[in-house]
Amino acid sequence: ALPEAVMTYELSSLYPCASGGVRWTEEAFGEACGLLVGYLGWISGVTNNASYPVLFLSYVHNQYFPHISDTDKNVLLHYGILAGITIVLVFVNYRGLNVVGNASALIFFVSMAPFVLMVIIGIPKVDPQKWLQTPTGEVEVFDDDSLAQKGWFPVANLAGIAFRPFINNLYWNFNGFDQGGHYSSVVTKKTLRNGMGASFFMVSSSYLLPILICTGATDIEQDEWKAGSFATAGTEIGGRWLGNWIVVSSGISLLAQFFSGMSADSMQIQGMADRGQLPSLFSRRSPHDTPTYALLLGL
Repeated sequence: ALPEAVMTYELSSLYPCASGGVRWTEEAFGEACGLLVGYLGWISGVTNNASYPVLFLSYVHNQYFPHISDTDKNVLLHYGILAGITIVLVFVNYRGLNVVGNASALIFFVSMAPFVLMVIIGIPKVDPQKWLQTPTGEVEVFDDDSLAQKGWFPVANLAGIAFRPFINNLYWNFNGFDQGGHYSSVVTKKTLRNGMGASFFMVSSSYLLPILICTGATDIEQDEWKAGSFATAGTEIGGRWLGNWIVVSSGISLLAQFFSGMSADSMQIQGMADRGQLPSLFSRRSPHDTPTYALLLGL
């Protein structure tokens, strides 16, 4: 995370442009490579953005309507709600970066509050010895079954660690600082530096501290960790109210991720249009100084 954050600040300071990494790649490898990076980056971004309303609705469904099964739900209503959520979130982006920033900051404080409380309540309950515990089951030094798998990076277990999902999770959790480059043309160098530094600190802390508390203050075994385990740990540490709050905060945090993702993707399209890599239509701005047609393309 730190090298990526430092790299983003340095390159954004040298080449301030809404296209972000597209400009950096073009400077190093030429226009064709820059266009390829822009296309792949935008496809990756809009694909991720499409998942956030789905996950948000899934959280709401599981928390408040668990009695309705997937086979019983109204498909048209389901997709209508998804479309409505997406349109509302895109409209917030259309209203300007200040609106997106304020909404994201509000969601951040609401969604992080239960984790802060869990850390505070859990500190006296932490047993540091639990951090050093190994898996309870038998651990294979090397899983011979991985040799029969196809692909350039099979799921090989070495000393009980499945390295492919392990590395993938590390990359996913601490990736994304390069998105800050898309805002380099609309903020000062000082703002960008402070933003990247604060983001690095908050991202690292928001992962490390809750994991240390949950592994040290609960009886959850290593092989029992799965999606939703933070809510289970919060219930064990602070009570059911804290576990429910964590579930709700996990759901609404997806909205902030949509805001930031959609904003960065639209800024990238606008930056590419400004540089002549895309039709000038996508560089047109709304009265709120946002790239209207770039947002519609992401929608």
